[in-house]
Amino acid sequence: MEGHISDDNQQSSSSLRWEKSFFRYPHGLIGTHIYTTVKGRSGALPPIPERTVFSSGKPVIPDFKFLWDSNQFPFLAFVPLHRPFYGPLFRRLNFITSNVPVTGVPGGYTLDTDLKIELVTLERNLYAVLHAMLERIGPITSSFQFWAFPTRFGYTKIYSSRDAVRIVASRSRDAFVLVIAALSLALGILRRREETGIEWQNSVLKKSGVHPQWLTTLEDSVVGDLAVPRIGCIIDLTSCDHFDLLPVYDKFDMDICVYWGTTKTFSDLHIPSSAVTYLKAKTCFLDNQTVAHLTKATFTSTSPTASSSMTIAPGTTSSALPASSSMITTLGTASSPLSNVVAPQPERYSGQKHGETWANFFARRKTANDKWEQGETAQHKSSRLQREQYAEQGHPPGKKGSRVYVWEDVDGFRIRRAAGRGRYSSIWETYPRSQRKYDSFHDEWDVCTEFGDGNDVSDFEDSEDDAPPHMFQEYTMKTSQSLPHGDEINYDIPTELFPHDEAQYLQRDGEYSSISDLRRVFEPAETEESVQLDATRALDDLAYFRFGYVDPSVPVPPHSSVQLQWKRVREYLGDGHWPVRHYPDPSRHLIEGLTSFFTHLKASRDIDDIPAEFYDVRQETSDVCSAGASVILRKETFDGIPYYLIPTTANAPFQIGLQSAAFVLEVVRREMTSDLFRMCTWLLDAGVPFKTFIRGPRRTQMYPPVEVHYYGGLGYRPQGYVGDVNDYNAYVLCRDHLLSSFAGRASLLAGGIVARLASSAVRYESVYFGPSHDVFDHGSCFCSSQPSTGGYWDDYLTENDTDIICGVYRVSTNQRYGDGEQTRDLSWWPKPSTWASCGLNAGFWSMDCELWFQDRLRKCQNGTADLKTPKEWRHSLRFVQDVPRMAAHNEALAAKALANIFL
Repeated sequence: MEGHISDDNQQSSSSLRWEKSFFRYPHGLIGTHIYTTVKGRSGALPPIPERTVFSSGKPVIPDFKFLWDSNQFPFLAFVPLHRPFYGPLFRRLNFITSNVPVTGVPGGYTLDTDLKIELVTLERNLYAVLHAMLERIGPITSSFQFWAFPTRFGYTKIYSSRDAVRIVASRSRDAFVLVIAALSLALGILRRREETGIEWQNSVLKKSGVHPQWLTTLEDSVVGDLAVPRIGCIIDLTSCDHFDLLPVYDKFDMDICVYWGTTKTFSDLHIPSSAVTYLKAKTCFLDNQTVAHLTKATFTSTSPTASSSMTIAPGTTSSALPASSSMITTLGTASSPLSNVVAPQPERYSGQKHGETWANFFARRKTANDKWEQGETAQHKSSRLQREQYAEQGHPPGKKGSRVYVWEDVDGFRIRRAAGRGRYSSIWETYPRSQRKYDSFHDEWDVCTEFGDGNDVSDFEDSEDDAPPHMFQEYTMKTSQSLPHGDEINYDIPTELFPHDEAQYLQRDGEYSSISDLRRVFEPAETEESVQLDATRALDDLAYFRFGYVDPSVPVPPHSSVQLQWKRVREYLGDGHWPVRHYPDPSRHLIEGLTSFFTHLKASRDIDDIPAEFYDVRQETSDVCSAGASVILRKETFDGIPYYLIPTTANAPFQIGLQSAAFVLEVVRREMTSDLFRMCTWLLDAGVPFKTFIRGPRRTQMYPPVEVHYYGGLGYRPQGYVGDVNDYNAYVLCRDHLLSSFAGRASLLAGGIVARLASSAVRYESVYFGPSHDVFDHGSCFCSSQPSTGGYWDDYLTENDTDIICGVYRVSTNQRYGDGEQTRDLSWWPKPSTWASCGLNAGFWSMDCELWFQDRLRKCQNGTADLKTPKEWRHSLRFVQDVPRMAAHNEALAAKALANIFL
């Protein structure tokens, strides 16, 4: 396909410099040509580009800039405004011409075999999905065509020089951008139809043959991300034949303008009702009266040395114009790149704010770290300094070590992206010490070419092929180099939409299959170590701290009901269900005392029903009753939920809030109320949910609004789907990526199964130093009934965050629910609501919980675990239902005791 400037009667950008112009938002007049800004980042009329017509012949890569919409190539408007080569699927494309790996072969040179396999795999699976999507959609436009696929640009062939291989590889890489754009359009159409009850996932999976996880990963990539800026387009209302797609365009972040023709032809323009409805909904519809008003405007002539200018219509007041002066701008030409003024979206969970420079990011981090250091204990400081000493050795982090982020240059903006643990060694080879920074507080590495000049010695030997490649260096969206003399490509571009050799693309197994690709993209999850459990050394001590048991100094008559079995007592204490025991059995005397105590406790209805000899809250001289005079608790009710606020020192970074009265008593019994960090460590070890409140302004909503991506959780799966190891490995990567954000800290505070799943990826230090620095933006605000008290703020998890952490899929039932498809939840792990009522939950993370967790984890990692519905989880976790009932009963008695002693 060869591009050339059209010779029709439409305007070109060169003529704009000589035209008179007028603009009153949202309509603009250039000469006699009428334009309307339907959707724009600046609110002004963007530069009007030249019209380009592509004909058959030698393939080219179009300019990735704001352009005229085309009936042949409507997907071009969906080209990402910034480099899209990131994330699990597209990270393999993140190379530049100078560092393309080349291999010598008989007859010349070719692309490195491993990279070639990865590119062919990506192309074939993208083709399979796109082909299936378009078959499901049907005709998009009357003359729809697709751009040449990357293979047609020659990256699989042999050339006489290394330079030729690298140039062709870069051109082929650029062609993937057009595939991304086409998939974005197709996915946008299917999602819109899904809103009206039209299913598409099953048919696409069946037709394409790709693994469901591969399709979900594609949806979650730049292809389906509505927040990614796109280049946008001008839609010619005089010739467009796909008006029904306007709402699809509108869903994406792109500039959209419409062209109405000229003032002379406007009255003859016929617009379909679908376009009229859309434009009226956007308050952008143009009628004859408005056109007449535009033609009467006073124009300002444009000199050949000045930019085109606009004049406001006579009689127009400032109140009728956009509030921002940027809305009234001069009309430029297509040479003004939009990418110079639109900052790319930061990577989700990276910690970078939109538009934030790397220098500002580290300045903000330093402020937070300085605050953390002020409240740091000697033990935590020692651990942090040990991490710094290890980092000084220059070794790349292991798969369970520090996280690594690369500051990529994206059209002049530095964007912080997670590097992916499988690439740490190659990054250390690429970036010398002067270009690497370590943050011991967050246990994170950042690498960037702007950190240093790069002249220092690398920790590794240079490769034999040229200089060490900078994998994330500056990159232009289009490769312009010419091939060396003698190297030509036999393009053999087919004229039809897709090539005839469809079978080679739709391979469901083998090295080019989506399953093989998933194995490369998502490395096998490593075995997680057991967590540090409660350091209590004896069961009778545990019974005292949890339940208030005191070994009586005098005999206590047994309860009239049947005495409990010792095994059941151990289960109440969280160490009795499995053959492996964490705590040894105590003496016979203590076994008899504990059995009698729990028998009384189970049968009691009130505190007074339990003999005082057994129960510390009934003994005036006990530690817990004596603390009533010195420990001042406060109870606040937020949205109907009571919280017990434990007092701390004046310079403490936060105040602990507990919902559980039983654990408030345990904090007092363990004498932790004056040691904030010790208290936090114990609560985290015990898997207890708690809050770390800081004071702030009140907000009417407890939680900020959250946009959930379509099905939420880990995405859609077809009916009858059975998860496999590829799904599990992808889930772990997705979960840990989420946990690298403030959601990781909130997960530890959630307690239970969520905290256990987070513990392998999140350090306790994230909790010790209080809520995240931008908690007032994304956190939860708890407010009491008294307006003067302000708000209590902390990090929190959305329901969708919890679904990701627990590995929840939405699985089709092949039934309808309203306008949509009915799904059911299947998950790798039980949801918190299910875990709360399970037979292992003694109110804390016990040895019984941990042994079950390790067994389930092994099954997930070796491929023998099955996904379960909530009902199946409840059935499989029934165990002894008397255990959670005892925990709930103890909680009720503890609340009464707190009221009597402290409140």
